[in-house]
Amino acid sequence: MDLEERFFEGTVQLEQLLACGGAGSVWRVLDNAHVPAQVRALKCIYRNSFSEKHVNEELDILRRVSGGPHVVSILRSCEQDDRVLILMELYDTDLGAAIANQHVALARNHAKARRVVPQLITAVRFCHETANVFHRDIKPENIMLRLGQPELDVVLVDFGLATTSRTSSDFGIGTTQYMTPEAFDSAYNDEPSYSCSHSDLWALGVVLYELLTGDTPWRTPSRDDEDFATFQQDPVSFCKGRSSISTPIQQLLPRIFAPDWRDRMSLEDFAFAVEQEVGDMREPTVSDQELDNAEIKCRWTEST
Repeated sequence: MDLEERFFEGTVQLEQLLACGGAGSVWRVLDNAHVPAQVRALKCIYRNSFSEKHVNEELDILRRVSGGPHVVSILRSCEQDDRVLILMELYDTDLGAAIANQHVALARNHAKARRVVPQLITAVRFCHETANVFHRDIKPENIMLRLGQPELDVVLVDFGLATTSRTSSDFGIGTTQYMTPEAFDSAYNDEPSYSCSHSDLWALGVVLYELLTGDTPWRTPSRDDEDFATFQQDPVSFCKGRSSISTPIQQLLPRIFAPDWRDRMSLEDFAFAVEQEVGDMREPTVSDQELDNAEIKCRWTEST
């Protein structure tokens, strides 16, 4: 692709390459189908990088979830030669970049967590209950932020690893820090498959923890990881060393991160618990205006 190319009957003009990989690219584009023209994101998937079945499944999943609350929307899509083009909104940044930016202090900002987590739960419940889609790679880099809104607005993106199957035998799918132990390694599972819905719930719990502390609780969900092993042995002591985690959240985390998935709370229970317990978190350390005015660069991690 080059800057001279036009798409969607000449209405979409390339402006800047945002991300590029062996499977495709993401571009900042100008959508001239509107007056005034709108800045958008254009995702290009190269068909020769995936099987025809994989590309068609990803498109089907995106169409299922498009337009859901706090979920990425497809504005337009088309197939052109050996590639698929998807026009989407362009967001200001992602949650991972915002957490890492020390000048923003989104991490440990409890007022922001009170806004972000319920929106994510709404997005995941829509995907699971309405669209029958399970994301399998929920992490801050796949959660985009709209800044400059009356209230902080988040959007779940990148459904490249998503599935419509409630269970999966594809182990090691996703990002290690956010995986369940049974999805990370079949040795932690007494069944030939694992629950995709519980995988998403676990990842939401890790994101909640990361918002409150600025880091993930462990690097791998395995007994070889000292932090993970410590949490499983004594979650109360593990959390007490982290002053930014309130007592209600300390009591909530073991119900999310129970080693046996059958002992974990449901997404519905998680939503209720967050509504009741996240409200007890401490007050913010940064104002909305400070966050909106901060310079944050987006780490585009759409699967390309």
